[in-house]
Amino acid sequence: MDRIIKIIALLIALCTLLSCIGCAEEGENTTQGKTVTAWVYSEQVAQLMGSTFKSDNPGLEWNLDIKAVDAGDFEEEFAKAEAEGKIPDIVLLSPENLAKYLESGKLCDLVALGLEPDPDRYYSYAYDMGFDSTNSQRAMCWQADPILFFYRRSIAKYYLGTDDPAEISQMVSSFDSFIETAIKLKEASGGATRILAGTEDLLYVYMNSENWIDENGRFAITDEAEKFIDTAYTMENESLTWGAQQYSQAWLSGISDGQSVFGYFMSGIGLDNVLKKACGGDIAGEGSFGDWAAAVGFSSCNMGGSWMAIPEDAKNKEEALYFVSYFTCETEAMKKYFLASGDFCANTIVSEQIQFDPQFTESFLGGQNYYSLLADSAEHIPSKKAGKFESRITSAFAENVTAYTQGYKTREQAIEDLKKTAEQIINAS
Repeated sequence: MDRIIKIIALLIALCTLLSCIGCAEEGENTTQGKTVTAWVYSEQVAQLMGSTFKSDNPGLEWNLDIKAVDAGDFEEEFAKAEAEGKIPDIVLLSPENLAKYLESGKLCDLVALGLEPDPDRYYSYAYDMGFDSTNSQRAMCWQADPILFFYRRSIAKYYLGTDDPAEISQMVSSFDSFIETAIKLKEASGGATRILAGTEDLLYVYMNSENWIDENGRFAITDEAEKFIDTAYTMENESLTWGAQQYSQAWLSGISDGQSVFGYFMSGIGLDNVLKKACGGDIAGEGSFGDWAAAVGFSSCNMGGSWMAIPEDAKNKEEALYFVSYFTCETEAMKKYFLASGDFCANTIVSEQIQFDPQFTESFLGGQNYYSLLADSAEHIPSKKAGKFESRITSAFAENVTAYTQGYKTREQAIEDLKKTAEQIINAS
């Protein structure tokens, strides 16, 4: 009898153990087996976001898969994911596609989902661009991209008498003073130096606060756009630039050339990805490395940035919200990421705390700290709604202005062609 009782007890214990194992396996399938997906715009960002997030969240019961999707391929890849039922849980949106998705009905209302940002802790222009036309917050800016005027120290000292950023900032502090400096550089150098590689560089700066669509939803050429057309013509007619198309080989060559181009309007990201890569060196004395400085130009404006959003069809919204909140609302997390990346944070508190960190003393800029200048510029950038047609119409505007200034079109033809292109863009939506 004792032997039978022992056997029964053993069987009961075995069943209990198997039951527990079954529960554990089932739990792994629903928690540790869950994978949350995020799309970002580069492998570098993917790696840094992944390492930052995982180091602070070692005990999560779900996996994180961060995929790099180039901003230019985003719309095609997102449409493909929709068709296959494989929508990512988190996406990073660029200025080029932000407006389209804000009004698409495909993004969650982040506040309704539970995000709790403090508007007073963000640069207003970056924060405001995450709202749709119903005033629902569909995207949260975490990285801003204000523009500075990066110039050559040697040229400044030789022709302008100083390379001090504060003094150069005064020389380009208004559009009139910018033109005066452009004329002085051209005349003093005997035409060998121009203030810019091309007039197109002024477009972001000059048109920063303008929208192409009026309050009635119609395309309209603003007074500022009209002024820019005439400004661009004046600069080209007086040969104050080299007439190079932005990012063309001729435009890029001025970055390493010893004298031809005085400066470029560029963001912090542009500093790393354009100026440094095209300067012809890696240390002071090689190419133009170390011969640069940054000044605040005549208009504070933004060149890029990125916004986090959660698609409506995301399968893991709770986990996605945790991820978005970590990178956009947690001060220490943002400090950690932006100190590591060197990018400019859209959160004012973080920016204030890290802007004088020694790592932002940039050898490329002769030891100057440019982060504090970015913060100053960001404070003065006007808020502007991210209309879904804006970037495409601006591109068409740039093409037509260039055609006019270079003599391929009359002013009237350029404006008429712009109107036709804008109507096609609007009607095709």
